[in-house]
Amino acid sequence: MASRCKIVNPYVVKQNKLNIQHNNNDPFITPILKLKTLDTNFSIKGRITKKGNIGEWLNQNGSGRVTSLTILDVANTDMSITMFSETINKWYSFLELGQIYIITNGSLREANPKYNKCISNLQLIIEKNTTISKCPDSNNIPIQRFQFVKINRLENKNDGSYVDVIGIVQEFDNVLPVTSKYGKTFEKCNLNLIDDTGTSICLTLWNDSANNTNAQLKLQNNNNTVVAVKHSKVTDFCGKTLSGAVNTYINPKISETTDLQRWWLSQGPRKAPFISLSHTTNNNVDINNFFHRGNINDIMQYKQNTNNNKTFDVIFKGYFSKIIPAWFLACPNKKRPCFQLCKVKQTLDKSYYCDKCHLTYNTCVHKWLFSNIIRDNTSSTRVTIFDKQAQQLFNRTAEITFARGDEKTHPKFRNANNTEWIFKCRVKQKKNAKDKYYFQTHIVEMKPVDYKYESIMISIVMGLYKKEIINIQTIIRGYLQRLKYNTIK
Repeated sequence: MASRCKIVNPYVVKQNKLNIQHNNNDPFITPILKLKTLDTNFSIKGRITKKGNIGEWLNQNGSGRVTSLTILDVANTDMSITMFSETINKWYSFLELGQIYIITNGSLREANPKYNKCISNLQLIIEKNTTISKCPDSNNIPIQRFQFVKINRLENKNDGSYVDVIGIVQEFDNVLPVTSKYGKTFEKCNLNLIDDTGTSICLTLWNDSANNTNAQLKLQNNNNTVVAVKHSKVTDFCGKTLSGAVNTYINPKISETTDLQRWWLSQGPRKAPFISLSHTTNNNVDINNFFHRGNINDIMQYKQNTNNNKTFDVIFKGYFSKIIPAWFLACPNKKRPCFQLCKVKQTLDKSYYCDKCHLTYNTCVHKWLFSNIIRDNTSSTRVTIFDKQAQQLFNRTAEITFARGDEKTHPKFRNANNTEWIFKCRVKQKKNAKDKYYFQTHIVEMKPVDYKYESIMISIVMGLYKKEIINIQTIIRGYLQRLKYNTIK
């Protein structure tokens, strides 16, 4: 029996394949959801909803630059975009956050599910043959793909999870610099958000996001400003707080903004807040504020409660007791990911290998790191001292001390004993290798004691000034201005 053959018109097959990719609104645009890894000739149209900073990569094969973006199309489907060195030079400054573009051609790959937060499971790699053109703005494409969570539900979210939140700005702080335990400086701004559940939470923004948002909020003349944040991290720091965001939007043109403003103007200010998920009393302490002072006994009382899993900051006046300096061998790489802070191991050929950047170096750098006892008039505690504070204490780097080998004989180290400082210490519960919990205390910031300032502040507290002056803040400002102190507002 002769087999039957099916005759297929190749023109019809080609047309059918094209029709699968066509968008109803624009026949030349491919919906993001219909893209496949084997596609080589396609065009997508969407709004840039995320524009990351340019980073650097370094491995055994070489080094270069990389950045990531996110594009959102008319079907509310987003996809990640990756650019490397050459395409960054060509397109990075051209692509603007919030603008609409048509991107033609590129490489499509499976996105890493560990880091991919987009609906599409593909990522687009911008290649040399990729063309990008800017389009007029259109209301058909959303400004962002939001999945808002009510603030009262954040209490049940796990530490480290990411959420989208929208709320009324009750208050916001000025941008302040902070220094990490590794010596790196950041800028942060705290916002207090509340929504129509009557629940408020503290949102901390960092660096450029903090500066831009703070500047925009200062330009707002009303008291019902709405802020929406995309992909903010839930933390258990000071109760429940939010940290960072992929994007921050001031009064976004969405229905949730109108609903919140209507609620706030009608009943919000009279009933808010019912509940605050954030407790920032102990962690907003300012080392320059005399009235924020505590003592070491506060640390000891905090450690008695083994259920404390939150960080605790305390400021006190104390002194070092019998300092024994020590250092560690650090990676010489000044850039990411090490910043000269990661430990290195010495190999058999007397080289130094870094587990962080996976490279071998001929040299290393020495950084201070040791623990010591500090005391005050209430108690004593052991603290960890990092390189920045040790340099401040000894007025010398560990590198110079190692080269000279005089850490036991030089007077700088003997003279550091029993010196008084104003300490800002942070207490945090950690788990050791045996899964047992312990408390670690380290110095976040320290400054020498100014005895003239201390005398004035103690005199004010004891009420030794004229009784006619009722406002104590007036006294403080007058004396501080005379002594050129600007530490208390």
